Amino acid sequence: MKPPYLIQRLNKTYHDFVPFDRGVGVGGSNESRKLIKGFVGHDYMGSAEFEFGTLPKAYEALGHGVGYVKFKVKLRGITLYGFGPKADIPEIISFLKEDAKGNTRLKENTYLQYLVNPNSELKSLGEGVKGWFDLENLWMAFVDQEMFNRFTKFYAIDKWVEEK
Repeated sequence: MKPPYLIQRLNKTYHDFVPFDRGVGVGGSNESRKLIKGFVGHDYMGSAEFEFGTLPKAYEALGHGVGYVKFKVKLRGITLYGFGPKADIPEIISFLKEDAKGNTRLKENTYLQYLVNPNSELKSLGEGVKGWFDLENLWMAFVDQEMFNRFTKFYAIDKWVEEK
């Protein structure tokens, strides 16, 4: 896994979610994009690197991924639910722990450190953020379990990483 750099902040939307069977979420088609828009919003990131088709391409690549597993990690009392390539899970969890401490260098801030620090004066910056999508390494993590469940259902990811 390359070091995370382009992490898209995700917001929760409140549209009705359309349940569907496994294998529908290929990410790149207009139909699947409409379904995704129904249950996730994308925070404005303010950098050109997040524009020019990067997001749809990442969703399409995510839909073609194999070997994805779910994981869960607790950071200062907040549980993050996520999924990604099985081989990358230890690095993803390590990254999330460092990002929660504010020890990462990204193109744009994830605001995770503000969410997990109840005493932060900047806590309000992260209040609308409910998840993150690494556009290059193709993993997602959420503080909102419902969003996590929707994405794992959409992409037919049902295996959990084996805990050591």
